[in-house]
Amino acid sequence: MNKISSSLFVLLSAFFCLIQQIVFAGGCDVNATITVNGSTTICSNDSVELIANSGVSYLWTNGATTQSIWVNQPGPNRVNVTDSNGCSDNSNVVFINVIPAPTATILSDQLPPYCMGDTVTLFTLSLPFDDFEWSTGETGPTIQITQSGLYGVNVTNFGGCSDTAQFPAAFLPAPFLNVSADGPLAFCEGQDVGLSVSFGFGLDFLWAPNGETSSSINVSEQGTYTVTATNFFGCSSTSQDFVVDVVPIPTAFAEHDTLLCFPDTIALSATGGTTYAWSDGSTGENISIVPDFGDTQYIVTVSNSGCSITAKDTVFVHVGGDVVANFSVIPGLLGEQTAFTDLSTGSVVNWNWDLNNGQFSSVQNPTTVYLEEDSFTVTLIVADQFGCSDTAQQSFAIEQVVTVPNVFTPNGDGFNDSFYISNKGDGGFLFTVTNRWGQVVYETEGQEVNWSGLTNGGVELQPGTYFYVLTLDLKAGEEPVVQKGFITLIKG
Repeated sequence: MNKISSSLFVLLSAFFCLIQQIVFAGGCDVNATITVNGSTTICSNDSVELIANSGVSYLWTNGATTQSIWVNQPGPNRVNVTDSNGCSDNSNVVFINVIPAPTATILSDQLPPYCMGDTVTLFTLSLPFDDFEWSTGETGPTIQITQSGLYGVNVTNFGGCSDTAQFPAAFLPAPFLNVSADGPLAFCEGQDVGLSVSFGFGLDFLWAPNGETSSSINVSEQGTYTVTATNFFGCSSTSQDFVVDVVPIPTAFAEHDTLLCFPDTIALSATGGTTYAWSDGSTGENISIVPDFGDTQYIVTVSNSGCSITAKDTVFVHVGGDVVANFSVIPGLLGEQTAFTDLSTGSVVNWNWDLNNGQFSSVQNPTTVYLEEDSFTVTLIVADQFGCSDTAQQSFAIEQVVTVPNVFTPNGDGFNDSFYISNKGDGGFLFTVTNRWGQVVYETEGQEVNWSGLTNGGVELQPGTYFYVLTLDLKAGEEPVVQKGFITLIKG
C-alpha cells in the first residue's frame, strides 16, 4: 500500500468513526497514542521502536499494520487504531530525527604477508572531531602493531553515533641469519675476506652492494656489506653490517737532511701512513727534537691500521752552534772613545755589533764615540761557519764632561752665591748667557766659569730665568759638543 492509499484509508476510517459516533452516540471511546521505546533522535545505523496503544487493527503512516514498528528513517510517524466496535482514532505525530553515523573501516600501510619484526600501522578513515577507541586501549586515529591478533576500533562522531570495525593480522616468522667473516675486515690492498651464511636451507640470498645471490662471497673492495635472506613465506631478514676497510700499503717519507743550530728545536715530519714510530721513541706524524752537537740519525716507521706492511725512511740532522756571545765595555766620557772587547767562545767567524749610536761594526773589538749623555745598549751577534749564532747585550751610561747646575742664589749669604762649572777634560769651552729676549747678558771662555750674576759690565742682573749655551771643545780635531739649558737666578 502506497502513502496516498494509506492516508486515504486513515481519513476514511476517521470519517466512518465519526459517523458511528453520531449514529451510536456514546458507543465509541478510542484514543490512539504512540509510545516511543527509546529516543526520538537516533543514529543512521540504529532504529527505534514505536508502540501503539491496544486495539483491534492498526494502520501506520508507513503502511505497517502491526501494533509496533521499528523506524530507522527520519520523518513524521502516526498510527490509526480501530477498536472492537469498529471505532478508530489517529494518534499524535511522532517525529524521528536521524543523525548520520560514521563508517568504521580499518586499513593498513602494508600489504600482507606481515613478518615478525615488521611494524604495521593500522588506520581508519575519519572526519574531524571523530573519537577513537581501539581494542589495544589507544585513542588516536592510528596504531602500530607488531604481533598477530584481531584488532578492533570503535569510532564515535560529534553527534555521539559510533561504528566498529575489526582487522585480523598475522605475523609470519622471518628467517634466522648467522653470518660470519673468515678473517679481519680490515686488510692490505690485494687481500680479501670471506663472508658466509652458516645456515641457509630453503632461503634465497641477496648481497649488497654487489648483488650476488650465493650463501657466501669473497670481498676485496672497500664498502659496507649485508645479506638479505627470504623464506617461502616471503619474509626477509637482513644481517648486520660488515664494514670492509681496504687499507693502502704505507709509503714513508721523512724530512730532507737538515742543519740545526744548538740549542734550537727542530720539527721533523713524515707522511705516507696513519701511524708513525720514530727511532728516539717519539710517535706521531710531527715531532719536535733538541739534538746534541754532531750528526744524529732519525728513522721513522710508518704503518696503516689494519695493514701489517710497514715502510721506513731516515733523516740526518747536523747540529752546530757551539758559539756563546760575550763582551766587555769600558765606557768613555761624553765625546771620548768607548772600547769594546769580544769575550765570545766557540768557533766564531763573524761579529756583528750594533753600537746603539747609529754605528755598526764587524770587527772583533770595535771602538766608538758617544756625543750624547744617555744610557746605551750595545748588541753583539756572533756566528760560526754554519750560520749558527748567539747574541749578547750590555747597557752602560755615558756622562757629560761638564755638570751644569740650573739654579743659584747670589745674595751674599755664603751659600750657592755663584754659578760654577769646570771642564774635567783637557779642552776648553765657550759659555754664553741670554735673557728671555735673546740678548746676551754674560759670556766667558776657558776651562771654568765662576759667575756671580753680573753682566760682563758689572751690572747686577734681576732675579729670573736665563738661558745658556755651552760649547765644548773636547779634543783637537773632533767636533765640538753643544749643550743648552736654563739657569734660575734667585735673590732674597
